[in-house]
Amino acid sequence: MSEDEFPEPPSEDEIDARLAVQKERLRKARQAHADLRGKDQLDPETSRGMGLGLSAAYAIIGLPLVGAGLGWLIDRAVGTSVFIVIGVVGGLVGGMFHAVQLSNRA
Repeated sequence: MSEDEFPEPPSEDEIDARLAVQKERLRKARQAHADLRGKDQLDPETSRGMGLGLSAAYAIIGLPLVGAGLGWLIDRAVGTSVFIVIGVVGGLVGGMFHAVQLSNRA
């Protein structure tokens, strides 16, 4: 490849002009992002309440599922069908207990 095939590099003035344009675009984008962020942001009290509510929901749904899974595994190993019921009931009790603890924390 010969030297004639390469384009001429931009001058420093052209580079500075391109950089100024990009800085302006970045400034506008940051401003637009800040404007949008301020509109949709929840207050801390609402966010905290939503977090506690979701934690309680996960506990009420998740702990019985975990108990059922453990009970099913024990039932398969032992050859009975009673441990799955014990696991679900234990998970429900644990989930409700955890939900009550979370609601008292609020």
